[in-house]
Amino acid sequence: MLSAATKERRDAQGLFLTNYLSICRQRGLCPITAMHAHRARVSNSSLSLKVDRLQHHEWEPILQSLKKNVSLTRISLYSEWFSAQRRVTRERSRMSARKRGKSKHSYRNRNDLLAPHLLNPPPIHEGPAVIELCRVLKILLSRNDQLKHLELNGIPLSSRALRILADGVASSSLETLMVVDAMTDDVGIRILSDGVQVCSSLRVLSLKYNLFTSRGLRYVLDVLRSQSALRGASAWETSLRGRVPDMVAHKGILALDLSYNEYLGDDGVKEVYDTLLDNTWLLSLSLRCCGLTDSCSQSLHALFKRNETLLECDLSGNQLSGNTLGFVKKCISFNKGEIMKRPGDEFQRAAQVHWRTMKEDLTLVDKMAERRKKKRRQEMQRFGGRRQEFVTFENLTDRLRAERQHTAEADEKRIRNVSHRRYGRESKGATANNKKGRKKKTKKKSIAKHLFLFFTLCPRVVTEAPRKKKREESWKIF
Repeated sequence: MLSAATKERRDAQGLFLTNYLSICRQRGLCPITAMHAHRARVSNSSLSLKVDRLQHHEWEPILQSLKKNVSLTRISLYSEWFSAQRRVTRERSRMSARKRGKSKHSYRNRNDLLAPHLLNPPPIHEGPAVIELCRVLKILLSRNDQLKHLELNGIPLSSRALRILADGVASSSLETLMVVDAMTDDVGIRILSDGVQVCSSLRVLSLKYNLFTSRGLRYVLDVLRSQSALRGASAWETSLRGRVPDMVAHKGILALDLSYNEYLGDDGVKEVYDTLLDNTWLLSLSLRCCGLTDSCSQSLHALFKRNETLLECDLSGNQLSGNTLGFVKKCISFNKGEIMKRPGDEFQRAAQVHWRTMKEDLTLVDKMAERRKKKRRQEMQRFGGRRQEFVTFENLTDRLRAERQHTAEADEKRIRNVSHRRYGRESKGATANNKKGRKKKTKKKSIAKHLFLFFTLCPRVVTEAPRKKKREESWKIF
């Protein structure tokens, strides 16, 4: 018989957070949850982590706990190094344009625009570290059937690393795969498409900010063609046996995001036209900032005249005319309004069912994020119920200026009160918030003025008048 401690230890091996904290405790390392710079949101079911500041010795407990994990459902690893470099190039071009225009704004150095940890590439961008991460993800994808969402953002993936990752994706039950800003070219897309083609449970595929051309896009669209062929073959096989095919049981990619791939161009639209002309399963397509021009407007018009199943299509950020964008918007709105009224295709109705379930899952994720933000806002409400602002240089200068002004006003008020008491400008009963004291003060001031005039005009009468006993004066003459 196993003891209770042994059973708890064996059960805890599959939980990510408990296993990770125990490894950090054994090695004497500070966990990522205790450092705000990593922006880590870690639990036994989800992992979201910024990897720019992680060193090699900090990666070891994370990878070791990922190997033993069977409970994670969402993994998101993102780096801001590539996006920061793009922001710097835009800022440098803008500043150089100002300098050419003889503007008063001074030209700033490249290092002045970046945070210190973004000056050099992070350790995860090295080749051996990326390969080791992909090996661990392959083991995790083959073991964990609950993992549904995988996001790799800003991590450069070589062809060798993509081959390892594609083997893991082929044997997984993923529903969302996001390979964003990974410097992936046509060869890498071909390797990744081989693994995606085998994964039948995948619904959302995002390949934003990569370097592939229309040739690489052809490999991605081949996946859609093969999935539609498999759906048709399985439905035909079941109908031969005298059964009614269950279209909802079939799965495939419902949303494809190809945004910010500037090398696609108009040739990419031609490849999309050839594939989606008869496709009734894909419901969302994004070609934002892909270098499209008006030369591909005929292909877009022909595509949206024929395809009546697309519900979302993003073509913003391209050099397209308003007529083309208006026509596409009109077709999309028609598809959204009329898709449930007409009989349609059986595959298309099944895709609609999957689309609704996916949207419900996304709304649940958004609600969880809103709850997290609300909880964080409540934690930040201090100092009399006011929300703390994010500490920036402008906020600090404003606070210092307000504090200095407040202290100067307080000192000036204290000096004024002291001088008033010394020279008789304020009575003993007068206070700032006492109305009775104010009335006494004004009344005694008026009496003092009358006596001052009396003494100046009639000095003899005062000197010849009989002296009375001295009493303590509660007022003084100016």
